Amino acid sequence: MQTAYYNRLTLTGNRAIEILNSEINYRFIDDHEQHGHSNPLAVYRIFYGLSTQEAKELRKRDPIGDVRYSNDTQYMPTSTGFTLVSEPKPLFDLQNHILTFAGALDPHLIVCNSTHTIPIDACSTRYVVIDNGKIREFIATSKINPPKKHTLETDKEIDAIRAQVKKDAFSKLKNAIDWVTYDMFRF
Repeated sequence: MQTAYYNRLTLTGNRAIEILNSEINYRFIDDHEQHGHSNPLAVYRIFYGLSTQEAKELRKRDPIGDVRYSNDTQYMPTSTGFTLVSEPKPLFDLQNHILTFAGALDPHLIVCNSTHTIPIDACSTRYVVIDNGKIREFIATSKINPPKKHTLETDKEIDAIRAQVKKDAFSKLKNAIDWVTYDMFRF
């Protein structure tokens, strides 16, 4: 069985970027209404502008075996980001793609991908920005040893580890890039 990854992608920037976060969610929701829930071709249609047939062809060659939208808009505002589940690895290439193209809307765009394995035994956060024309990445990771029996308390402990990893990665970003400020941090 391949490892699956939960990818929470957050785009931080100006008002146009907030609107883009919402638009991405709405396009996935619309795509699901047209093509069915958790359609694995949705990512190719939405981010690459491909037809369904072109998406099928690209998917055959893609090292990401599976990627599906997870609608968490009932828990999270659409303007804060979106969630994709992928196999067999996190969506770092897609994160770079989004940075490259959405960066036209805001030269100070920050794209964050907070990931964890499913079932959870590790988590990481990867921030990317464009600095002097090049993509720079800032990563923090942690192993997680979940107990055999999950409780609300153990879930809180896991959430605290994930939050700390995200803070650690952001601190690396903040310390390396002059225009990044603490108010750009998003949970």
